Amino acid sequence: MKVSAIPQYGYYNNVRPCQKVNSAPAFCGGSYEKMMENVLARDLMSRADVEKAMSDLYFASVKESGITKTSVYPLLSEWLALKGTYLIEELCKPIAKVRSDMRDIIFKSYDENLAVLEKGDDKLIYIMNLGKHGFWNTVFENESAPNDIKVVFMADNGCFEVGTNKKGKLITEQSWHSGYWKKNVYNMFFGDRISHKTGDASEPVIWPAV
Repeated sequence: MKVSAIPQYGYYNNVRPCQKVNSAPAFCGGSYEKMMENVLARDLMSRADVEKAMSDLYFASVKESGITKTSVYPLLSEWLALKGTYLIEELCKPIAKVRSDMRDIIFKSYDENLAVLEKGDDKLIYIMNLGKHGFWNTVFENESAPNDIKVVFMADNGCFEVGTNKKGKLITEQSWHSGYWKKNVYNMFFGDRISHKTGDASEPVIWPAV
């Protein structure tokens, strides 16, 4: 019998693995770090709660000293401040239906996580593009399929991700660097939470002997 631990953040079943930033960002416990701790502890019951979490993290991040605003910041700043969940839905549409001023974000984020705000070499907020929803849609780059894109807020103590599932429902994931995570799924029309799961990526998995 073989016992092994699940790698941290290793629970995506996409063709291209999630590309996280450096494991020890130098955020120095500022307002952004404290806000991340607050958001990770929240029980996000509705879309409105998700919107508030994204807004709170955004405003905390811009208060950090020594941040760099990237070239996509002017386009995305208002969305992140006021309508973050709508930004997710826009980016996750099939490419032909995405607003023309946002299509470059889809293309630029395909090969590498696209930073919105940076601090030194670390990305505080970035766009993560995992291709298309659906294995074969990703393999064949089906342009009519919805994009599998997440907005990620990263801090020293964990990260907060917002995206959609293959059915277009809003999803969030609150992940601690310890390995503990919480995942939520929300109703497309009413915005209430319809699914809630927790887990610990640091716990060992026992594989049956071959």
